[in-house]
Amino acid sequence: MNTLLRSFINRLESLPDKPSIDVLKKCIMEMDGRQLPIDEYISFSDTDYKRNIVHVSSKCEFTVLCFKKGQITPVQRVR
Repeated sequence: MNTLLRSFINRLESLPDKPSIDVLKKCIMEMDGRQLPIDEYISFSDTDYKRNIVHVSSKCEFTVLCFKKGQITPVQRVR
């Protein structure tokens, strides 16, 4: 795993349990526009969108979602 990506995950892991949205936003803003190197986690399925798990722990999950044109997720927006 790339050191920048590992550093970001370590930062997420260091947050308190159930951080506020503002704390999460701050963590993301600290990336200062840098793109996370996730190329090795990008892969697609011909039938459905694909969830490629990068990191899972009791504190956080980092997943790369890959969609081909026309693919959707079963999660729907509730109004």
